[in-house]
Amino acid sequence: MHLLAIATRTALSFFALCMLTVPSKLSAHEPCIQLRAGICPHKIIRSVTTKQPEFANKALCICISDFKELNDENLSEERRNELVQQVKDKYALDEQTLYNLLNGR
Repeated sequence: MHLLAIATRTALSFFALCMLTVPSKLSAHEPCIQLRAGICPHKIIRSVTTKQPEFANKALCICISDFKELNDENLSEERRNELVQQVKDKYALDEQTLYNLLNGR
């Protein structure tokens, strides 16, 4: 039992050390772009081509589960605009940057 306690303590110490040495660029993706208030079940982190300098060359996190609806060809223009506007209002992300982020461009 004593060995288990030592192993656990060692693993936790290593994890804490790793968290302190993570480059700041890797943590630049938070908060995640999402519509929900809770935890996102499916996030991706990527950089995109954009004319918005505040998002260029940065790791951006997006909850793609919240935006599956945008890929629906039967989605009304009104609903599409509503979703895009929510992102604009909350994250100052323009429509083209949002689509580039969702589509990996």
